[in-house]
This record gives sequence, C-alpha cells and structure tokens, in this order.
Amino acid sequence: MAIQDNLEFKIVSSTINWDEQGIANASLVATIGKDLAVAKALSMQAHPDYPYMLRSGGRVTARADCLSEITLEFTGIDPNLDGQVTTNIRGAMSTEPIDTHPDFGNGDIFVQDGWAADFDPQFNEDGSFKAFPPKISILDPDGGPLDFIDAANPKAGIESYLEPTVTFEQSKIFAVQSKQKLQEHCVNLGKIDNSWFTGDGIPKPPTPLGDNGKLRNWLLVSAGYEAIGKGGRVTKMWRLSGRRGWDDLIYGTASSAT
Repeated sequence: MAIQDNLEFKIVSSTINWDEQGIANASLVATIGKDLAVAKALSMQAHPDYPYMLRSGGRVTARADCLSEITLEFTGIDPNLDGQVTTNIRGAMSTEPIDTHPDFGNGDIFVQDGWAADFDPQFNEDGSFKAFPPKISILDPDGGPLDFIDAANPKAGIESYLEPTVTFEQSKIFAVQSKQKLQEHCVNLGKIDNSWFTGDGIPKPPTPLGDNGKLRNWLLVSAGYEAIGKGGRVTKMWRLSGRRGWDDLIYGTASSAT
C-alpha cells in the first residue's frame, strides 16, 4: 500500500549547543508529507521547545517515499545568561613624533627642561621640530674649559619614538532587545567616550595619568551589533589616548563621557 502524501510532522533529531557567552544554536531535522513541507518549514519561526531561539535558516529535501525532510537552524540567547559581558584588554606600541616625548623639553640650552637641548634640536620657522643635526659641539676633553669639538650626534635621524597604547574591547549579549536599542550603543563611534559596560566582576579599563597629572581619555574606535534571536550582541572597542589626551575639538566628547 502506498504511503500517502499527507503524513504528519515528525521530528527525527534535534541538536542544541551553547557558547561561553550564552549564544545558543540549534538544528532540527523532521519529516512530513511533501505537499506540506515548505509551508510547515516557513511556519516554524521559533524553536518548538526553546522559543527564545528564532529560525535563522533551513531547507526542504524531497525524498522518494512521498516524504520531505525539513532541516531548520535556530539561534538565540539563553535568557538565563542575559547581560553577560566579555572583556579583552590588549597592549601594543604606537609611533609618536619625538618632540611629543614627555621629557623632550623646549630644546633651549639656556632654559633646559628636557634632554633634547643636549642634542641641538633644529626647529622650523613656525616652531615645530625639524631634526637633530648630524653633528653637535661638545667640550674637548683634551682642551680648555671653553674648547669645543664636533662630534657625531647620537640622536641624529631620530624622528619618532614608541609609545605604549592600549585597546579595551567589550561585548555584551541581550536576550531580548530591539535592533534600535542595540544600535543606540554604537552612536558614539569616533568620539571621546567612556560608555563601557559595568557591573559586578566586570573590569574597568586601566586609565593612567597623562600630562600635568590629568587622566588620559578613551576614543571609541569600533562599534557594532549583531541581531541574534530575539536580542543580540553589542561589541565596542576603545583606544587609550597618548599623554596629551584625545583632542575634544577634533573628536568631540560623547554626552555620556565624564
């Protein structure tokens, strides 16, 4: 007797896995009569057992026995793990102009307030640093107290130095959140900002002192969101300023920053 083409929906297998942030992915395989397969697959917008997971993809495969096989993928965020924050802190070195070194000084040998004056720094007409010359005059060790000789300048050719820099990255998951609300976390991109996620056990970014004993500040250099199930994940990255801080006139300060 032939199998009728209206067999009921039957789940054959179901698999669910989670990552450390609470983002869940599931796959479901079921069979049903061919005439009903596509409509049934499209009607299953959420996982039948875990409604917080929404359908993210699927396919229908026709078989020779008047049945079709439905394979559906679901994704979502476990409500029990809502609000989890992952933090990463990375250090690196960036190149900075040598005249911005905190101990460079003004280059004046008579009003010496830094090391640069010992190496005869040359300046442009507008006062900006030009170069260290190949030669400098030093006291002749075999001469009198006012006898000078030319010597190689150990700072000749130096135009920059390496300054430590830090990036601070956070991602937070929201079990239920609209795309508009997720997007609002990203509006300060490119601004001086300190809208990092806070809470018990969540580390804050290390903020050392800069010039004049003033705290350095942070620039939001990357921000984005990913819709997942009924919520999503927001990821943001900040970069620590140099000793002088990020310039408010150039970058602007987010209303949330202090």
